[in-house]
Amino acid sequence: ARRGDVRGEIAGAGRVGVLYSGEGVAVVCEGASSARVRLDIVNAVSAYTGFGSDRIKVLGMERSD
Repeated sequence: ARRGDVRGEIAGAGRVGVLYSGEGVAVVCEGASSARVRLDIVNAVSAYTGFGSDRIKVLGMERSD
């Protein structure tokens, strides 16, 4: 597995961490409580990797204020 940085920005996502492997992608972000943010992230990761949504997980992290 390898960790990557998100170069683009998805509105409302906040801080984002990404773990990518040949099996799938896990994204951890501050804005994951928003269904819109989760959908935007899944669509972006799918477009970039070719993975279906079943291989992409979006998880929440606490916001740092």
